[in-house]
Amino acid sequence: MKHILWRLCFGFFGMLIGLMTSLPLSAQHIPVAPVGEGVASTPAPSLLPPELETQSLQHPNPTWVEVRPASEKGKSSRPNLSEPVSSPEDPLIIPIALPKADLVLPKGFQWGEAVKQSFFFLAIQHSFRFATEAGTRSEIGGPFFGDYFRAVRSLKGWDDGDPFIVNYVGHTMMGTVSGFIQIHNDPNGINQEIGWNKSYWKSRLKALGWSAAFSTQFEIGPLSEAALGNVGIHPTKSGKSPMAYVDIVLTPALGTAFLITEDVVDRYLIRKIEDKTNNRIIRLMARSFLNPSRSFANILRGKWMWYRDKRPL
Repeated sequence: MKHILWRLCFGFFGMLIGLMTSLPLSAQHIPVAPVGEGVASTPAPSLLPPELETQSLQHPNPTWVEVRPASEKGKSSRPNLSEPVSSPEDPLIIPIALPKADLVLPKGFQWGEAVKQSFFFLAIQHSFRFATEAGTRSEIGGPFFGDYFRAVRSLKGWDDGDPFIVNYVGHTMMGTVSGFIQIHNDPNGINQEIGWNKSYWKSRLKALGWSAAFSTQFEIGPLSEAALGNVGIHPTKSGKSPMAYVDIVLTPALGTAFLITEDVVDRYLIRKIEDKTNNRIIRLMARSFLNPSRSFANILRGKWMWYRDKRPL
């Protein structure tokens, strides 16, 4: 009755993959802005490596970098932007725009962003339910609170009658995606790599807690299956209650286990592929498809599927 996530992940996720991989990829270089006001307008010989010689950038807060000739190395005087460059011996002042948002992590857990991304994920799930499940649409009428509490009271047993792929695959991916939402908004966990260290396992334990809260809300919360569609009121054909403990328990438990598995794959397989090739298509495909739940969580925070916070493509 409730095909919750597996069709969503293979349908909606596949559509997004097709859309995003069809878009042109821009070169991931650090652009150099034109020489600022007060600096000589005549072009100076480039002192930068070719990968930094790109188009000019319109950036509100450029970082000023002083590039000195070899004869001037060792001098510690600060750049004076009010004096023009009059000779090749003068330092060349170049404004370079750096992605400060990716370099400086925010302090503390980002509750607003985490809640917003979780609601976005929840909206996708419920939209898919109402679009594909006639039983959910038929139960939307009637007394809201009365039917909601009836559905919640029907929670019992372990087996809810759903097929294996829904309970053990679809709900696992839901738990993994919701766990990555927590990690992406935790400055102490976002750049942790798999290893036998306390900080990594502490961050993944926090992800388990967030996944458990998300799973419980999805099953019996005020914006849950029990509230929107009243899943649990009517028994399945086998007589089992569709509101059981299997989803509440397995979603965070197996979801976190799969999240750790994706961490292992990212470090020991995807990185090995990246070390062996500079082909951007191969690298982005490896990141996107070998870490599917992380990729979906990246979309929820407005990033490309293959995005990594400290590893440019």
